[in-house]
Amino acid sequence: MASPTTALKLLLASALLIPSAIGLQPGSSLALAEPEIHTAAVNPNQQATLPLLWQANTDGAGLYYEQRPVHNGTVFYVKHNKLYAREAASGTINWSYAKGAFPEIVTNNSVLFVTGGGDLVKLDAKTGKEIWKVKAAARPLELGGRIKLLDGTVYFANESGGMAAFDAVTGKRLWENKAVPMYAGSIYRKYGGVLVVSSTVNNIRSQFFGLNASTGKVLWRTEGMYSFVGSQNGQVIIRESAEPSATLTKIPGYLLTLAVLDPATGKITKPENYQPLPDVSRMAARYTSLQGPYAYTADGLLEENNVYLTRFARGQFNADTAHSYKRFGNWLAGPIQGIAYFQQGTEITAVNLANNSSVRFGDSGSKAVTLQRIGKAVFIGDENGMLSIMDAATGTTLGRIATGISSYGTITVTNGTVLIPSETKLMAVKLPEKLL
Repeated sequence: MASPTTALKLLLASALLIPSAIGLQPGSSLALAEPEIHTAAVNPNQQATLPLLWQANTDGAGLYYEQRPVHNGTVFYVKHNKLYAREAASGTINWSYAKGAFPEIVTNNSVLFVTGGGDLVKLDAKTGKEIWKVKAAARPLELGGRIKLLDGTVYFANESGGMAAFDAVTGKRLWENKAVPMYAGSIYRKYGGVLVVSSTVNNIRSQFFGLNASTGKVLWRTEGMYSFVGSQNGQVIIRESAEPSATLTKIPGYLLTLAVLDPATGKITKPENYQPLPDVSRMAARYTSLQGPYAYTADGLLEENNVYLTRFARGQFNADTAHSYKRFGNWLAGPIQGIAYFQQGTEITAVNLANNSSVRFGDSGSKAVTLQRIGKAVFIGDENGMLSIMDAATGTTLGRIATGISSYGTITVTNGTVLIPSETKLMAVKLPEKLL
């Protein structure tokens, strides 16, 4: 289930990074001596303003999806329920499709989406020609729906209730189960022959289901204060949180509790409790990531905007094995490629978690509302509607774009073109050559 919304609207290139990206071995720890710090000179008045290659008005659909619908240099977006395919570099519109919707599935040859009327549609990605269209829902999608492609099958979750599966090649309905509640639902993955999905019970508690991937039959259901973290060794890793208290009663607990959910049975075992706290009733988890032998968690109080990053060695529960990065300031993003990003006031610092060295990105004079790392580039959008493109290695600003927005979707780079989505428009600029 998605992390609770925060005032910072922070977006990551990846919400979960399972492989080790920081070069640390099990049992090792970080030396918390004063870090080596490199500071980039910042003079906002001398930074190059990058011209827009093009921009287009959009509906903002799919704004916070982890991956944008981009393939082979073509970006897909929706305006007034019309789907467009546009060349990212030139801005040329290749084709459009009336009564379209945001394409959650993009393959080498096709795009798939569910319309508000409940139709599941597959188009040729190059021409926009309709390959097939089937009725996924009997009635219009009042609350929306989600689709996901797994092993040649398109799984459809109707937020008004129900799951269905379709053959990705022919569009043939394979099964339907209208009894699975999927409001605010997520489709995760298949574990053998079991499809694991989840939805909310009351906008606070969640419920996980194991479905027979071939028939849609419910095999098990598990309810609790759980959120999906990832997969390891064929098991589902979940995070358990404390239920919010409606009173001032203190609830003792832990900063981080992880557990294993068996996809075959739905049983939860092997709880991992890290850092006991006298009261967790007002704590909110903003981010959880498993990377190699470590678990990272970013947390803050519900009524505050302060969010701090902590690292735990998996399976080691002594207090001296936990490392807090609070001294670097508020967490913004990461670890991404072994780097975590923090903000103190209006100054941003990148910390290498392998050696504790730091790079300061200078002080722009404005607070960041988004930070995204893609390859060699770091994209920082501030509260005044300015987006900076920076060298991840040095913190040097290589270009700025006056976007005029403060709410960004997932930024994408394709063939040297940067695509910047917001709630109302999609903008394209050229990536500085040094970052190619």
